[in-house]
Amino acid sequence: LLDSQGPKLVEKLAPLLKAKQIYAWYWGHEHRCVMYEKHEFWGLYGRCVGHSGFPYFRDKILGAPSAAPEWVRLEGKNLVPGANVLKGVNQYVDKHPDEYGPNGFVTLEFDGPELIETVHAADGDMLWKRPVGDD
Repeated sequence: LLDSQGPKLVEKLAPLLKAKQIYAWYWGHEHRCVMYEKHEFWGLYGRCVGHSGFPYFRDKILGAPSAAPEWVRLEGKNLVPGANVLKGVNQYVDKHPDEYGPNGFVTLEFDGPELIETVHAADGDMLWKRPVGDD
């Protein structure tokens, strides 16, 4: 939705993807927080959680930043599932905080067969908490 990467990775993982052997995939290379819906064909939940390392320019496609972190819904396209994207200003950047996206982190709790993910703001405030699959 926000990047055009991945063909080489898809090619290498094709047997696992086609067999639906991956339930959830977390990565952090892209600097943003995106919680994708279940993939229509592969059955996996993609999570881009690369918003913790350092200030990053916010995505203009999300519109004007809000003072507090909030979730924006993006519709799926080109076989990429729809997603909820975290937007807001970065209160830790002194100059032009509205040009940067909010920092934060994700924790995972494994509770028997359930995987519970929590997205936190940089100060630890909870922004999203739910079992994977309850989107």
